[in-house]
Amino acid sequence: MGLDAEDWIGKPIIAIVNTWSEAQPCHMHFKERVVDEKRGITQAGGIARSYGHCMTMGTASTITAIAEAMGLTLPGASSIPAANVNHIRMSTACGRRIVDMVWQDVTPSDIITLAAVKNAATVTMARRARVGLTWRIWMLWGVQHQ
Repeated sequence: MGLDAEDWIGKPIIAIVNTWSEAQPCHMHFKERVVDEKRGITQAGGIARSYGHCMTMGTASTITAIAEAMGLTLPGASSIPAANVNHIRMSTACGRRIVDMVWQDVTPSDIITLAAVKNAATVTMARRARVGLTWRIWMLWGVQHQ
């Protein structure tokens, strides 16, 4: 997280969970409220965190790895922890790439080929995740048949 031990030892670490979304007008102000909350937590001697990731290979991590194996993310995107600064860089790069793909008229059907699904199946079978193998296979089957 970019902190040295003396920055956090003995301080409470406070998670901030919110439902910020640009799609919901009633939630658009939440992003700024998180900044305000972080300021208050820091002023009170705590450490604020508003993002994170699972410590296990759970559903989200597994789906992201499958998406990367199919070519639906930029290479390396699925293995960056959310709290890592490289996650922010990758998110920005993904935003730039999706706009380029629109201009190039690249569609999911151009990316999700039989070879891509087979690659994702290989990755799925190789992972020892807590997430059930059965649903992963069904998900791949569903994607292939879209």
